[in-house]
Amino acid sequence: SKSQQHTEIGSDFYHGGIVHPYHASLDPARFHRGLLERALTGGTQIKTKCAVKKIEKKGEVFLLQTEAGTMTARQVVVATSGYTGVATPWHRRRVIPIGSYIIATESLEEGLVDELIPKNRVISDTRKLVVYYRASPDRKRILFGGRVSLNETDPVKSVKPLHIQLTKIFPQLTETKISHSWMALWDIPLTTCRIQEIKMVFTMPWDTVAQVFLCQVTLEQNLVKGWQDSLKEILC
Repeated sequence: SKSQQHTEIGSDFYHGGIVHPYHASLDPARFHRGLLERALTGGTQIKTKCAVKKIEKKGEVFLLQTEAGTMTARQVVVATSGYTGVATPWHRRRVIPIGSYIIATESLEEGLVDELIPKNRVISDTRKLVVYYRASPDRKRILFGGRVSLNETDPVKSVKPLHIQLTKIFPQLTETKISHSWMALWDIPLTTCRIQEIKMVFTMPWDTVAQVFLCQVTLEQNLVKGWQDSLKEILC
């Protein structure tokens, strides 16, 4: 209720909210590093800076035309999200790339973050164009993200509209400066599918940062069961 919300958020912007105590967030950079380390430990060979230009099914294998030449693979995982390109036209037709724009405040006065987000929650609202925000891991800044326009823009232009949204929710930050601004693409799936018969897996993540990375590792069961062996054969 509105009378209880100050136990979770230092704002009068909302009329109440719902707490999901078993939801969680993750650091995508650390998550990626952990997956990479496990893959390397399992004997996987990694080829970086090697864009895949085309994927063809030839009998029991895939031929992948890349910037470094042609490679073969028995199984392929497409986990490109909002960066899906011409190499997978079937996938590309079924996802819509959407920009997520995020700003970070300058370091705040001691105790202010405890006032704004006292229980260190990751918060999102239910508007059609949602915003999402949290305290930084060191609890010195507020990280605040969302959509800023119907068309894509750049992180410089997105600062002002995001700051306006931020200060509507937290008037305490009206005079606070923004130290960082960035963006990334995620995707809205037009459909979801699993193509078991050709052993080609398309991951289609949903609309929160945590879900993006969680869905991208929710692969076909036959891949998960043989994870260590399959890592040697998966080409991402």
